[in-house]
Amino acid sequence: MATGQYSISQSHGPTMKDYLLATRPQFLIATLLPVILGTAIGYQSVIEIGVGFDLLAFLLAIICVLFANLCINVLNDVYDDANGTDRINKHAIIPFTGGSRFIQQNILSRQQMRQWSYVLLFLAIGTGFLLFLHKGYVVLLFGLAGLFLGVSYSMPPIQLASRGLGELAIALGCGVVPILGASWLQSGVIGAAALMLAIPAGLWAANIVLVNEVPDAQADAASGKRTLTVRFGDRATAGLYMLGNLVAVSFICTAAFLGLIPFATILLPVIFLLPQIFVTDRMRQWRKDRQAFISAIKFNIASFVLSMLWITVWVSVG
Repeated sequence: MATGQYSISQSHGPTMKDYLLATRPQFLIATLLPVILGTAIGYQSVIEIGVGFDLLAFLLAIICVLFANLCINVLNDVYDDANGTDRINKHAIIPFTGGSRFIQQNILSRQQMRQWSYVLLFLAIGTGFLLFLHKGYVVLLFGLAGLFLGVSYSMPPIQLASRGLGELAIALGCGVVPILGASWLQSGVIGAAALMLAIPAGLWAANIVLVNEVPDAQADAASGKRTLTVRFGDRATAGLYMLGNLVAVSFICTAAFLGLIPFATILLPVIFLLPQIFVTDRMRQWRKDRQAFISAIKFNIASFVLSMLWITVWVSVG
């Protein structure tokens, strides 16, 4: 049974609170933190030559990414209901896996969710247009790349998540594109530090999805949504998760040894490798101890947040 269901109070129809919660705002941190880190990287690369911080570009980028992320979350629920994934999911761990469940619980209809996604998309495009007017055409390249990766994650006919490419789309859309884009907004270039740190951020973002896919695998497989977990199983997915963490740390260590970031930056990501072994074990045995697996999900998200904040602080002072 799915846990953590939202309460339903629909005597007067959905409220603005319902629409807000349907966007799963708790996952905004996955794309907002990379924007903040990218901004810090870009600003640090030009601060020595006296270039000022572009506050307007930063604020517009944050708002644009926020609306785009919310839109993508809602669209994902729409298409996962349409293909049956969320409707047949009996193992979802709300609010981490299985979507928001707002459609399945009749809080919002699929059509209402679709219309809500259009509103959010309009707000994202509108904010992106203001950023384009402020910074030029390169903004369009980053914006279109991010929207394509997010929308095509679940939208037919591309459906990257069903082709085993969803995790890659998350890595690019929630890590690489936001960091490189935000860095460029401040500096006008994409430097080595941005490139080296975009990879770990992308891998950690993909790992959030990878862990959360584990209890959804049965429903995903039944509906034809062939994620990496569906294709390779729990044990291999756990191995991919740990490999992603090791590769992420290797990039951070390389950046530190090259002098691109302060050496202290590597400390917390390296320390987190030990408890990440626990997450790997829980992924393999999630059916035996559901509560331990939920703790592993929470730690995985917390390690992403703390690692990104840690790196941002050291980049900012370095």
